[in-house]
Amino acid sequence: MRNKIAIYTSIFGGKDTLREQIKFENVDYFCFTDNKDLKSDTFQIKHYPATSSDPVRSAKVFKMMPHIFLKDYEYTIWIDGNIILNPQFMELFKYLEQGDIALFKHPHRDCMYIEAAACVKRNKDNHYVIKTQVKQYHKEGYPEHNGLNTAGVIFRRNKSENVKKLNNAWWEEIQKFSRRDQLSFNYVLWKNKLNVVTIDLPYETGNHHFKIDKHIIGNSLDIPEARTEYQKMEDLIRTNELIRKEKLKKKVIYTAIFGKIDDLIEPEGDYSDFDFICFTDRKNLVSKRYKIIRVNRFHKDPTLDARMYKLLPHIFLPQYEYSIWIDGRVIIKKKDLTPLFDYLGDTNLAVFPHMHRDCIYEEAKACIYRGKDKPMVILNQITQYNKEKYPTKNGGVETGVLVRKHMQKDVIELQNHWWNELLKYSKRDQISFNYVAWKQKFKFKYIDGHVWDNKYFRVLEKHLADSRKLLSSQ
Repeated sequence: MRNKIAIYTSIFGGKDTLREQIKFENVDYFCFTDNKDLKSDTFQIKHYPATSSDPVRSAKVFKMMPHIFLKDYEYTIWIDGNIILNPQFMELFKYLEQGDIALFKHPHRDCMYIEAAACVKRNKDNHYVIKTQVKQYHKEGYPEHNGLNTAGVIFRRNKSENVKKLNNAWWEEIQKFSRRDQLSFNYVLWKNKLNVVTIDLPYETGNHHFKIDKHIIGNSLDIPEARTEYQKMEDLIRTNELIRKEKLKKKVIYTAIFGKIDDLIEPEGDYSDFDFICFTDRKNLVSKRYKIIRVNRFHKDPTLDARMYKLLPHIFLPQYEYSIWIDGRVIIKKKDLTPLFDYLGDTNLAVFPHMHRDCIYEEAKACIYRGKDKPMVILNQITQYNKEKYPTKNGGVETGVLVRKHMQKDVIELQNHWWNELLKYSKRDQISFNYVAWKQKFKFKYIDGHVWDNKYFRVLEKHLADSRKLLSSQ
């Protein structure tokens, strides 16, 4: 990179052709595409695999998140594939003097609800998806005639924290609902109390800064099918894989809270080296420290949903190299957690040893005795492990805290195998961990002490939900 400004676009699935542009001084040009035959005299071609079976969604990933894919640039300017720049175009750059992001107001409408009706009428996306989105926004109190921007041209201060917040929140809406980004943009502004600069100039007729060409593929007569939850998950996995390769941040502390078993315990102090993330299905969960990521349920048992995020950080947090998982009832005591990574040594995973047991057969008996899962499920599991000659007294772990380099190949293989054991047998992950490590000849290290009370963490004796029941009965 030699310049501070990047003009960029993305074209996937042959939905458009690449228009050559006027070359402005001190500006770099990029086109993100899955078309390996695409050539240009203006743009540097960046080849990426499609992240979705829907090429429109594949293109949106790059449109939404220039702070990831063009992270070295101070300023980015998005242009839709059908935009042709005029010599006066860079005059618009001055609008960034008034704020961190600037784009045109919609030429015809000032209301997201009216825009949604127009999208349904013109089959711009699945009707059910759009109606579900509109219903949700209305339920949250999003007002009518709250303004509407058109997103064909977007000027950004690329390194602004507000812009990054907007980009991420906008992309989350695209993942949940319609690919029509104009439906969610003004909602995201309203929801996050963010402001943008609206360019109050003609966007279509009378525009002297650029021309709007016709797309190669016009409006389809067919209504796109709504994605299933598993298709959404596949799209998320592919997108996260792209993000991981950009090597954004290194360390994350994360947890998952599903159902009403736990509440979120806020850490105290400064943890500038870490991001904090909580996956949850709870709509009312808020935090000053954690980034709350609200997700849909996949299993009837909320514990199994939480374990999915616990065991598969390579799918849900691929942008991080190091992670510390903490169960919902774990309290962080020490402000500096970095020394925990020293326990990894020449391995990629560290965990506390079990306080009472060094054998998964004994752990299985304890789980049956305490009613932690269905007895027959656990018995079938340990019978199978015994049949495979898994040895007794081969170690036991407490998985309330996991320290990992979770994107390493051996850890990914362990995590996938471990998750498969939970799907086949008991949700009690401490029964299967040592078996999976033995089966795969996986090396890991133990952290000094025990998880219940050590210099880094303390674990509540009861889940917060159990504590609330106890207090209400007294």
